[in-house]
Amino acid sequence: MSKLDFLSLNKKSVLIICEGEEEEEYILTLTKLGVFSLGLDIHVKNARSIDNIYFTFQAMYHLDSYDIIFIFCDSEMYPFTQFNLLKENLLNFFKDNEIKLDVNEIIYYASPNTMQIVLSHFDAVRLTDSSKERNEKIIEKYTGVKEYRATGKQRKKIYSLLTRENYEIMKVNIKKLDIGRVETPSTNALKLFLMLETGDIDLPNK
Repeated sequence: MSKLDFLSLNKKSVLIICEGEEEEEYILTLTKLGVFSLGLDIHVKNARSIDNIYFTFQAMYHLDSYDIIFIFCDSEMYPFTQFNLLKENLLNFFKDNEIKLDVNEIIYYASPNTMQIVLSHFDAVRLTDSSKERNEKIIEKYTGVKEYRATGKQRKKIYSLLTRENYEIMKVNIKKLDIGRVETPSTNALKLFLMLETGDIDLPNK
């Protein structure tokens, strides 16, 4: 049996529930770049909005098809109403199902939004607003995409610029950001990326 055949039989099955198209395509892009562990079988599901993430998590959890389920979303701007509601709902879900797990171990976010992480592939960017209109000049500066509105064509262009090399740059840049949501920008996504790289995932989702 080859090493790859052996790995395919012993992979941990990981589901990442993404808030929307930007998050979904970003994670899929990193997966295609081959920066994550071969010992993981990574699946991605688009919840279509932050309001749908909790219900998507419930449905996927009860399917019992994954060893661990993560969430990747935006926290948006203060007072983080939808994001905090998501955390509260998950906390109650874990209590009801007697799961001993800190909600912060499965929710990974970018503040103000995922573009903060994407642009960090190119420079130590610090977004302070979630508005696409107000961020369009800085997005154009680093990607060449004008008047960004997250269209399919625009996303494809931006994600085509991502490489294994600037993935390493991104990690250095987001490490400098706050990991709480008191400040914008902030993100805790580096922890998720490092777990996916090493395959060292041992959280009691079940």
